[in-house]
Amino acid sequence: MSLKRGLIFIILLLGVLFIVISIYSFNPYDPGIGVSGAQEVKNLGGLLGAYLASLFFFLFGFPVLFLPPILFFGVFAYFIGTPFKKFLKIFFLILIWLSLILSFIFQNAGIKSGYLFGKYPLNGGLIGELSSFLIYYLGLPGFFFLIISYLIFILLIGFGILENISTKMKGSLKLKKTLETEKHSYSLEPEKNLKEEEKKKIFPPPLELLNDFPKFSHHTRSEELKERALILISKLKEFGIEGEIVGINPGPVITVFEFKPAPGIKLSRIINLVDDLALGLSAKSVRIVAPIPGKDVVGIEISNPKRELVYLKEILQSQAFKNSNSPLTIALGKDISGNPVITDLRKLPHLLIAGSTGSGKSIFLHSVILSLIYKSTPEEVKFLMIDPKRIELSVYEGIPHLLHPVVLDPKTATKALRWLVNEMVHNLLFFFSKSFYMPQ
Repeated sequence: MSLKRGLIFIILLLGVLFIVISIYSFNPYDPGIGVSGAQEVKNLGGLLGAYLASLFFFLFGFPVLFLPPILFFGVFAYFIGTPFKKFLKIFFLILIWLSLILSFIFQNAGIKSGYLFGKYPLNGGLIGELSSFLIYYLGLPGFFFLIISYLIFILLIGFGILENISTKMKGSLKLKKTLETEKHSYSLEPEKNLKEEEKKKIFPPPLELLNDFPKFSHHTRSEELKERALILISKLKEFGIEGEIVGINPGPVITVFEFKPAPGIKLSRIINLVDDLALGLSAKSVRIVAPIPGKDVVGIEISNPKRELVYLKEILQSQAFKNSNSPLTIALGKDISGNPVITDLRKLPHLLIAGSTGSGKSIFLHSVILSLIYKSTPEEVKFLMIDPKRIELSVYEGIPHLLHPVVLDPKTATKALRWLVNEMVHNLLFFFSKSFYMPQ
């Protein structure tokens, strides 16, 4: 809890304690509303407490006795993070309801006036007097209908139902009005005025726009890998491990050497050489997979002297990306063997991009966006981009895949997200009503 919130909590708690003491020590003969009270003030809250309690009883009558525990509950709710104003609003609405209903009960029970324990008035206060007025003009059925409707209204506010409905309706109407009136309005309907020739021009974008990836000489790389394999064999022999390299799988970060040990060599001896091999090979890291699943060889993963950059263009040109049928195919990179890795966004219920500063979050985000742009047409995939920091996504302003211009204002972002949630709920309800299910 912050210092500011802690101070507010203490002030609220002290204020509630003062109100509780004032109410429960109320004396009808103390100075107050309509009472001069020449005698000594008996209220434990002093003159202020006497007037405060008198005001509460004058307005609400007997139901004021229910106020203290409710206020304590409200302060506790504030302590755990619930807005105190919301509780005050609800509780005063409840007080009004109790004043009306108890005033009706007291009048029909023949209790016109009187005091509980000689000091608490048995009436509904000034608010409660409205019950007679309402019964006179609405009749008894109308009065009960009003009382029940009012109680339902309080419950709806208490559970936040009305607030949620109001917020959603306001957000939906405002955003809908914006979408209908703005020049750059967006719709989920495809653009029908776009000619086929124009569509071909904008999709897909030419791959020449992306950076070219360096093409290594196959012969040169093979010679380098063979040389590293010979060094690995010699280092293993130094530790009494005989065998041969039967396969090499180069990757962008590590290279996997498939080592087949000679008969009689225990795997535990090889596994225990991780640190010694890293030192002997001057490698940043060495990892041993003993054995490789499905093979009779040991995998020795050695970090490359120089990390190879993975270019998006290379993944987008790969057969794996081209042959994927999903319009939501995204490029992830390469595996340890150097093979392109892609995935279908439809199979990812949630996608969280996280990491420390400089770890590549922004690069990956742009890779995801560009993958979708190169794989899908503007009719198949639409983007709603929100970038209040105005750093990453502003560069995509104007692309045909945008559902709406890039949202930069935080208030507009809230409306856009609310509209998006409403659309999602609407679509899900539509699918369920038609017995549609997402393909697995």
